Parts: sequence; C-alpha cells; structure tokens
Amino acid sequence: MEDRWKKIIAERACDIIDADDLDAASKDLLNPEIRPETYIRELCSAGMWSDAVKVMARALPPREAVWWACVCARRIESLGDDGDEIAALKAAEQWVYKPTPQNQADAFRLAQESTSRAAGMLAALAAAGSEGKLPLADGQYADLESSAFPQLLFAVVMISAAAKGSEQINGRLRQMLSSGEDIACGGNGLVKGQQA
Repeated sequence: MEDRWKKIIAERACDIIDADDLDAASKDLLNPEIRPETYIRELCSAGMWSDAVKVMARALPPREAVWWACVCARRIESLGDDGDEIAALKAAEQWVYKPTPQNQADAFRLAQESTSRAAGMLAALAAAGSEGKLPLADGQYADLESSAFPQLLFAVVMISAAAKGSEQINGRLRQMLSSGEDIACGGNGLVKGQQA
C-alpha cells in the first residue's frame, strides 16, 4: 500500500495540474495514474523544486494550502520589519484558524491596504480568494480565476525561498516542501530541525 498523505483528496496528479504548466522533465514524470504525493516526491528526487511547489499548491485543500504559505512566509527574516506584511500575514493565519466570511473579508482588506507586495500580502490575498471568489462590500463577491489561488500560493513559497538569495533557494524549497508534506499528513508544517 502506497504511503498516502491524508489531507490530499485527489487520486491522480494529472487531475490537479496541467502538464503545460510544467517543465519538460517534469512532464516526463507525469503519468496518468500517479498520485499527487508520489509525483511530488518524484519531482523532489529529480530536483524539480518549483514544479513540486506548483503541484503541492494544487494538491492541498485551501485551508492547509494557505497555512503552508503562512509557514513559508514566516521563514523570511526581514518580515518582522514590515508592519503591513505582518498584519496581512496575521489576517491570513486568522482565516486558517477560523475560516469565516468575516476573516476572509479582513484578509482581503489587509491585502489591499498593504503597501508591500510580498509574501504576507499574497498569503492574505490567497486566504481571501480561497473559495474562488473575493469578498467585496455589502456581502457581494467577485469571481476569481481558478488558476489564481494556486498561483498566489506558488508566489508566496517562491518569494519565501528566495529571501536569502538564489544560492540557497533549492535547500529552502526542499525545507518548504517538507513543511508542505507535514501539513498534507496532518501536521502543522513546523518541521523540527529546519533552519530559518
């Protein structure tokens, strides 16, 4: 029996990722029956880190995916210097703890108010758009393009991984994918022994 990640519902990776969104080497690993978690592991083994992030962003359920983005963003050392980023990130985390329409709206408001265009703001925007729509005034919603949510998550993880410079990005992506796996298995993503 294959080792399953209990939070991942999809049976096949090809049901959640379009092969055209992947590098050629990653496409070669995508067969019609491969499970998302197996595919993510194979991508990691092949050093296809950014494509593994793309698949993870689509495989996790919305709350877990936003939490993963928050865990990754919290690894940015300079985040504490930016009040807007912290406020937006806290709003995203609040939505994860309690995914109410009010917390979704708060995340959207703080994302809009942020003067930063970085990981915290994008995590808040992901929380706001987690249900495929953005909250507007008076209980109205605007539909969100279906690819926007995983793209926001991807951006948060990549920005977080690049925070210490390109020479460390692969190691940081490996750590962030380990956090994603822990979340997919029911953990909190705070993997012991990882460096900031």
